[in-house]
Amino acid sequence: MLSHPRAIFRVGCAILVFTALAHVLGHVSLAAQTGEDETHRQLLALMKGYRREIGGSMRSTWDFFLGFSLHFSISLLGLGAAGWAGTVGGRRPGALALVFTLVSGAALANSVAYFFIAPTVCLAAATLAFALATVAERLTTST
Repeated sequence: MLSHPRAIFRVGCAILVFTALAHVLGHVSLAAQTGEDETHRQLLALMKGYRREIGGSMRSTWDFFLGFSLHFSISLLGLGAAGWAGTVGGRRPGALALVFTLVSGAALANSVAYFFIAPTVCLAAATLAFALATVAERLTTST
């Protein structure tokens, strides 16, 4: 298995793309929320209704919440696609594998601290794939 760093790396990229697409579905349902109970409805009303000037624009907490939710999906999709494109034509991941390991590892740490199980499991799987690709890359280039 460790003799194929490109294939292992691409598994990590595919996991990132899958996670991004799954998160878009969650984002759509999040944007349509109206609240499960009165407390939740009040919270949403405050998040959406209370706007303040930030950097020359009037923004609500809801704007930031939705914006960062969508940014998460865009970033994962872009990272997965860039990694896949970087290994087109039989090219090996090389240093990309280590960079992707570090970036996805940082995203994993953030997910453990602030998110829930679904993105955490996906990011753990991607980080593992990138770490294995890094090791495989080192093993196959040193022999």
